[in-house]
Amino acid sequence: MTLSWKITAFALPLWLAGQSLEAQLLRPHFVTPDFSTNQPEYEHWEYSRWDKFYTPHDLNKTKPQNRNYPDIAAPNGYAVEHVGSDDIGPLGDVDQVSPGQYAYVGPFNGEYIWTVQSHAEATASGYTGLLPTNLNPSLPRTIFHADNPSIRQHSSAAFIIGPGYTGNIYSFSSLVSYTLEDSLSYNAGAVVFQFQNQGRDVDMDSLRLRYNDGTGMVEVPATDLIIEREAFASHAGFTFTTRAAAEWNVSALGITNYELVWKAAGTSCSIQECLLDTADVYVRDKGLPAKRIFAGTGGSSWDAGVNWRDVAGNQSPPLDGANIVLQGGTMLDVGSTTRRVSLLETDLPGNFTVQGASPIELGTGFHANGSSTTKFVSFDVPVQMTAFNYFDVGANVTVALNQEFSGNTGFEKRGAGNLALAGNNTFTGALFVSGGRLTVSGNNVYGGGELDMTYIYLGELVLEGGGVMGNNGVHVAIGSTPYEIPGEATPSSLVVKGERTFVNPIDFTGGYNPKLLTFTATGAGAVCSAPVTLHDGTELGMFGTETPTGEFWLDTPLATDKVTFAGTFTGGATITGTPSPHALHKTGPGTVVFSGGNKSHKHKTSVEQGTLRLESGTAINSGNGVSVSAGATFTANGNVSLTGSTLLVDGLLDGSGALVRTGGVVVSGGGTIAKPLTIDAGTTLSPGNGIGKLTLVGNQTWGAAGRLRLEVGGIDPALHDRLEIQGALAVTDTSGTPFTIELQSLNLLSTAGPVADFNSYGHHAWTLCSASSGITGFNAAAFTVNTTGFAHTLAGTFAVEQRVNDIVLVYTPSSMPSPSYAAWAASLPAGVRGENDDADHDGLSNLTEFALGTSGAVADGSGSPLRIRRETTGGVGQSVLEFTRVEPFRPGVTVKLLASSTLAPGNWQTIATKSGLSAWQGTGETTEGTTAAGRKPVTIKVADTTPDGAKRFFRLQFRNEE
Repeated sequence: MTLSWKITAFALPLWLAGQSLEAQLLRPHFVTPDFSTNQPEYEHWEYSRWDKFYTPHDLNKTKPQNRNYPDIAAPNGYAVEHVGSDDIGPLGDVDQVSPGQYAYVGPFNGEYIWTVQSHAEATASGYTGLLPTNLNPSLPRTIFHADNPSIRQHSSAAFIIGPGYTGNIYSFSSLVSYTLEDSLSYNAGAVVFQFQNQGRDVDMDSLRLRYNDGTGMVEVPATDLIIEREAFASHAGFTFTTRAAAEWNVSALGITNYELVWKAAGTSCSIQECLLDTADVYVRDKGLPAKRIFAGTGGSSWDAGVNWRDVAGNQSPPLDGANIVLQGGTMLDVGSTTRRVSLLETDLPGNFTVQGASPIELGTGFHANGSSTTKFVSFDVPVQMTAFNYFDVGANVTVALNQEFSGNTGFEKRGAGNLALAGNNTFTGALFVSGGRLTVSGNNVYGGGELDMTYIYLGELVLEGGGVMGNNGVHVAIGSTPYEIPGEATPSSLVVKGERTFVNPIDFTGGYNPKLLTFTATGAGAVCSAPVTLHDGTELGMFGTETPTGEFWLDTPLATDKVTFAGTFTGGATITGTPSPHALHKTGPGTVVFSGGNKSHKHKTSVEQGTLRLESGTAINSGNGVSVSAGATFTANGNVSLTGSTLLVDGLLDGSGALVRTGGVVVSGGGTIAKPLTIDAGTTLSPGNGIGKLTLVGNQTWGAAGRLRLEVGGIDPALHDRLEIQGALAVTDTSGTPFTIELQSLNLLSTAGPVADFNSYGHHAWTLCSASSGITGFNAAAFTVNTTGFAHTLAGTFAVEQRVNDIVLVYTPSSMPSPSYAAWAASLPAGVRGENDDADHDGLSNLTEFALGTSGAVADGSGSPLRIRRETTGGVGQSVLEFTRVEPFRPGVTVKLLASSTLAPGNWQTIATKSGLSAWQGTGETTEGTTAAGRKPVTIKVADTTPDGAKRFFRLQFRNEE
């Protein structure tokens, strides 16, 4: 079990400090192992301490005031060792950077060693204390050791945090590992190692004692490990301090030399203080309180020794501060005495209840192992935190705290299971969710301090209908930060239930993972009165600009759900001040209402399901546009302000508010906009989302310098964009400031390219717009057609016409193709010169003969020009179609190969097509052979799309565009 986390950094037990005053060395939270001369079990013991990692060493000894003097309580200091050809540690000097402040100046290689100084070294460094003369002092922590242990830090790149901040050599870019080397004059029996760190936590699973057993190095995990944390605000923001104490029982190993190894769980881990105690005998509970396992073999009483065992099988209740494991029984009765536990772990066969008249105090937290079946662990006693706690609940397990949950340290919910806070609680400090679910149904009153925040990094926090989550000013942050969990896909979710008013300010962070705010079971409606702040992912992080997604969701999962956001929406700009490239998504069939303060976020507002209603008097000032998906509704009774962005409506946009535009704005989509719109300078109307129809309800206006973007994928009416106006269209542009039609041609793959069946020698017309109540003010001279995006060489011109209630784009050729069909057919007998006639009675129409390059006057007797065969390549069947066309192809003719599974009309699909001299397009694989006698062979391969044995029909179709 790894007791570490992505942001960590934290104190060892407050309740372990109640020993002799001299034990309170660096903090009043460290354990004092009972290795003293008054105990007959011990003949030998040693103590070492490192506590000034941050002070730079003056290698040149020119500034003695900057030396890392030994601590008065324990004369241990800093020294730089020379290893091989490298100077380990700083290679330069220190300079005064401000009065009383000194900084290291010079290069370093990132690796440092700290050793305990001898008395002579300490004296030379400025230590004025006396060398103890008592060989068996009552305070062994003042002993100077001739053979001192050392701590080595391994890092490829690091820097020293100056004396203003307690810390060691700190690395932002690499993981740091550590080795403590110790050599004793006696066989070790017990080793107790304690440390404090800030920033990222130590990987507790990596903490090992290592020794050589004669065949190689062997690593041993700690017999007992106690961890406590505290949160605080620092110059780097919200962070943690961790203090840990580990004890090893090595009495059976017969070793005098050993190492302790550990590493950081991530970058930016600062080891600040270390203590090492060794003794020649291990006595249970004399170093750290030993872990106990509750088996429940003698009932439920805490005080019954028969219910407990230690790792050696001895039976006795745990001491205060021990780690305990619940493994058996169904109930533990704590009685009327407050029980103090470091880590409480469960590994139970079934449901379990902790009951009693007095509270349980937790120093580290709670760990419930996951289960393949549903299990419940109920605490029917008050729970008090004495330090920042982890509640790690495994899958399929629910831990319920049914009475008061208190403490001023904060906690973190971890693991895939559920932690339920059912009571009315008084804890303070930060609340973290980093996995699974935290369910809050009681009244949780916390707030007022700088650490009182609710962070939902990963997982879900569910606030039940009667639950209260902190005082009004306690912020809720949803999502990971940009540089914490790259690529993380697990959602961060806050679910608020009930017909209620939610008052806590909400911050959506700019991390990688999805971030959801859900209101459900809202009855007549819920209200979120607090402000909402959006943070884009493109922010300046620790390592420069971070670019995760920054996507946020407002969800109403039931059709009856309704929530009103009355506060402001802000944020969402990138570090350059430009709008975010990301979106605020409205999902779920229910309704979200924007009222009160303006919604001035820079994310796009994306209405994907249900209804978003913007109340009159409230504006959306969206820097990145608004979109409405098919089936969704956006009712805008307030103004929608767009700046250089897009309004995309595939669903319904209605309401009485105005569309306020600044800069180039595009109005597009395939849905319905039930608003009067004026399309003039700076606004482009783009029907469809792809090729499609946009419906406008109400009277519309096309004004000076407006633009209509038209995508054309074919000459068929279904293959181009179209506007349907259910109302009147007033055209107010002039020839001096014309309305522009922007043409964009699309190929058969619906990407930019030539229109497959457009022929520049043909007459074509596309209905751009139909207005049910008529069109006024039309002037053809006030329209211009931009063909920059129309990928054809034109043999004619475009013009705009009014045809009753339609506006039509017309293409008129200005020349005839050469050769033309009319010239070719002039040599045929009179009366049989039509395109569909068969002048030579060979079964082929005149137009087919013209396109293929065969004679129209003399029958060739070859039958159908299209030959079909089957082949299989790599186990995939395909149809192979072959014919021969005239070369060069007729510029005024379009040919299509069509396929269908039936002969019924309406089912034929274009497989390949060629218009005039343009290239072939289509889904079939088309190749052409070598021209011979003015004709070129064509082969088109079509992969099977129907089951074996199913019928498939093909036909060639020719159209003369003259």
